[in-house]
Amino acid sequence: LEAIRTGELARVNGKLSRLSPEDRETVEVITRSIINKIAHDPIVYLKKAGAKSRSNLYLDTAQKLFGLDRISGDQDNSEEESIDD
Repeated sequence: LEAIRTGELARVNGKLSRLSPEDRETVEVITRSIINKIAHDPIVYLKKAGAKSRSNLYLDTAQKLFGLDRISGDQDNSEEESIDD
């Protein structure tokens, strides 16, 4: 999620460059806060599920939902990962 956040900020960097340093910091703080709020409940759920026997199922599902397998350098653009296309 952080990679998406920073990627989107980089994508609109030209527009953001017109902002004051204080306003740019505000954008950073707001977007970081949004990412934290989006990730909070799934992370808490996964931590609780970790003690259960089906924890691998939950972890595999989370990896697919959030594209976490791509962090390790796997940039596979298969049909499963390209739902938005």
